[in-house]
Amino acid sequence: MKSSTHSWICCQIGAREHYAVPRALKLSDLLEEVITDLWIPPGTLMHSWKLRLDGRFHPALADARVKAPNVAALTFEMKASATGTNGWSRITRRNDWFQQHAVKELVQSHRNSSNGNHTVFAYSYAAEHIFKFARERGWRTVLGQIDPGPVEERIVAGLRQTTAIAESDWEPAPKQYWESWRTECTLADQIVVNSNWSRQALLAEGVADEKIRVIPLA
Repeated sequence: MKSSTHSWICCQIGAREHYAVPRALKLSDLLEEVITDLWIPPGTLMHSWKLRLDGRFHPALADARVKAPNVAALTFEMKASATGTNGWSRITRRNDWFQQHAVKELVQSHRNSSNGNHTVFAYSYAAEHIFKFARERGWRTVLGQIDPGPVEERIVAGLRQTTAIAESDWEPAPKQYWESWRTECTLADQIVVNSNWSRQALLAEGVADEKIRVIPLA
């Protein structure tokens, strides 16, 4: 019975790891809802457009509750392309836009729910506002850390002396990007990393050891 267990809500942009987290939770009968940006089942009009949307669906989640603002998401991307918004500006705007959508969906889906029997999973850099909403309601929060964070950026910055890196269009993330990430880490009850290296990188940034769990990529 789910009444004695945390039901999980997964919030993610894109099809990261082919929706591995919600698929695993569904197999364990723990998945309540997936909130994403695009969800294009085969046979729909959008799927027939072949706009690199084939991967925005997984048959293992065909009967799961999935919420995605397809039209709004495509509109966002087209506007960003039309205005020449790229790089960190586009990334941070997309992350902010998605969080606004996710929080709105959570408000609508759980308007009358204030208990703590929910766990919200979200990936790093697009979780801050989602976690704030969840924590206000006493829900548990789990952050999926997608990279080693600021440590990796410092390593890459140090490699700018090499010709290949120096001539690339790489640039460091804006200050607000890392400030938001640190807030996410503070709000997270647990942080999942995919390697011990990432674990060590987060520890170097002051993240509490007891929060971090290593789950290697398959």
